[in-house]
Amino acid sequence: MTNKKSRATQFEAYVKSFMEKLNFADVEGAKDTFRINGIQVDVCGGHENLLIIVDCTMKQELGKKSIRDKIKEFRGTIPTLEKGFKKHDVYRKYKDCRYVIATKNIDIRKEDYLFANEQPRIYLCNDNFFAYYEDLYNKIKAYAKFDLLGEMGIRPVKQNMISVPAFLTTFEKIKMYTFMIDPRDLLEVAYVARRETRNERYYQRIIKKERLDQIAKYINDNNILPNNLIIAFGERTRKDMKFHVETESYMGRCTSGFGVKYGILEFPRDYRSCWIIDGQHRLYSFVKATKVGLNMPVTAFENIGIERQCKIFLDINKNQKPVPPDLVWDLNGDMIPSEEDGIISNVLKALNKTDPLRHKIYIPSSGMKQKTNLLKMAGMCISIKKTRLAKANTISKTANLLCDTDYNKTVKNLSNTLAQYFLCVYKTMKDDWELQNKGFVLDDGGNSVMIRLFEKILSRCVNQGIPNGADYKKYLQPLADLFKTAYKDKDALKKLKLSIASEGGKDEVLKRFIGHIRQETNDNLFGGADFILDIAQQLRDVERKLKEFIKNTLSKAKGNNWFEEMVQKQIVSKAVKNMEKHGETDPQNAYLHIIFGECVSIIRDHKQLFYPLLKKGDYGFSDDGQIESIFDFLSRFKSTYVSHSIGVKKKVYDDEFLDMYIKKVNSCLDAMID
Repeated sequence: MTNKKSRATQFEAYVKSFMEKLNFADVEGAKDTFRINGIQVDVCGGHENLLIIVDCTMKQELGKKSIRDKIKEFRGTIPTLEKGFKKHDVYRKYKDCRYVIATKNIDIRKEDYLFANEQPRIYLCNDNFFAYYEDLYNKIKAYAKFDLLGEMGIRPVKQNMISVPAFLTTFEKIKMYTFMIDPRDLLEVAYVARRETRNERYYQRIIKKERLDQIAKYINDNNILPNNLIIAFGERTRKDMKFHVETESYMGRCTSGFGVKYGILEFPRDYRSCWIIDGQHRLYSFVKATKVGLNMPVTAFENIGIERQCKIFLDINKNQKPVPPDLVWDLNGDMIPSEEDGIISNVLKALNKTDPLRHKIYIPSSGMKQKTNLLKMAGMCISIKKTRLAKANTISKTANLLCDTDYNKTVKNLSNTLAQYFLCVYKTMKDDWELQNKGFVLDDGGNSVMIRLFEKILSRCVNQGIPNGADYKKYLQPLADLFKTAYKDKDALKKLKLSIASEGGKDEVLKRFIGHIRQETNDNLFGGADFILDIAQQLRDVERKLKEFIKNTLSKAKGNNWFEEMVQKQIVSKAVKNMEKHGETDPQNAYLHIIFGECVSIIRDHKQLFYPLLKKGDYGFSDDGQIESIFDFLSRFKSTYVSHSIGVKKKVYDDEFLDMYIKKVNSCLDAMID
């Protein structure tokens, strides 16, 4: 009984917090002592002259339950509650009340909704209701409150009108208004039609918080939003709206001959008076935008039904043809030549006029037809942008010597240097180059990896200046040799190309190439510190799990003294010394100071305990030989990458094995530790 009461109180506290979050006034409740005229009130809160009174009810587990008796009981308290609230020092100012039953884990029946809609009406708010408005609040903050008020049929006390100059046209008996308006005037009255809204057939896409942030930043950077917001006025709004035709004005006379009327449109500043058909992200981005004084173009339909709204929405999203990415990047060079995207565009145009990439890039304005064997301009531009090659600092956070305050010089520097780089790619990897898009470096995905590799070479050479032919050859020759051995047959090359279908795949292949180049050149700084940390961290995670696995297994066999009694004395002695160096004194934690190779040694010393466990389950090893060979392999890599010892040189496919073995050991240990 106590637990049931506690859960009920927690639900009341949630509803109270929900109302506070949405900026309702005088929110109170979620305690036994809050009583009005002798009746306990679960939660209440005010808005303008209206008080919302909430009764909370729940089930422990989700299921159907009739709340007809609950509705009757709540209705029976209304006269007593209203008399009590009118005498209350805080709540007597509220002139009207709305009554809500908030439910949790109750699948409300249709007949209960119908019964609740009878007078005096009780609004039923279930889990979906709260989830919807929690989600909406997270994206548009306090403006979610006005959406909620509109759903409950609540109107502002002051029925102010929004007034804007507008053009009116009639199309197939449907009135369509076009006007400019401050988007903040629409935020309180707009309604985001959504599929998951209960009991209603809606079609709109879910609002994406990331998209709102992107558009808000775009607005704050002094950009404009030229596309129209598409809205529809509802039936209630249509009754109150007016359009005053300006027949005598200059604009009115100019437009009269075109089937267009000019005038002043008035519509009520009423919650949920405007349903957004298209442009929800553009409108709600102004919740986060700091830029003021901007007007947004709007097309508004008068009194069209939900089916017609659906059709307009689908027509917009089906029939408008997006501009091809290659054309967008092509236009950037002509329209915004001094901005980053314009600089990158013009770099690609220069590369397409210079060997060895002459006429190998599809650029729409060049007059060449789009062919499957041409590199896509958009792909190369995006790769250059991702690596920040047109910025003052590249993605490796080193100074970009190719970037200049004069954007024309940046174009010249970057295009010339990339041309020299690809000339070396052509010379060192000629066999692959001649395969064109059937190879790697002239395939869109492979070319993206090669541009990323160029940035690593540029960053490595930053202290000595812009890289030259010798620098490129130093770092490209090991890669050329790798291709002659590891990717000489079609199947291996095909597998490599399939692995770079995603951005994450490109990053992984780049890491693999960097690791090979580092080893062959003995340049442990190539690729930057991030590369070292990535592999080291993965191996440290495996090491940490091995220690827990060893502790769990040996402590079961020997108890708390397992470390001293079952581990080699030299390992124990070394671990204790390391522990003391770190200022730790608890001998129970000495095992945390053993290293990877010592973990492997302990496991082998007690293979009769460990090996059967490592072979258990779906993630287990197939046999003892596989356990030993994989641990040998990982020990060698731990020495090579973390301890920076000379170690055994990597072989072809070692990087692929490393990734595969780490995943294998992690999965197996996770299952054992659990």
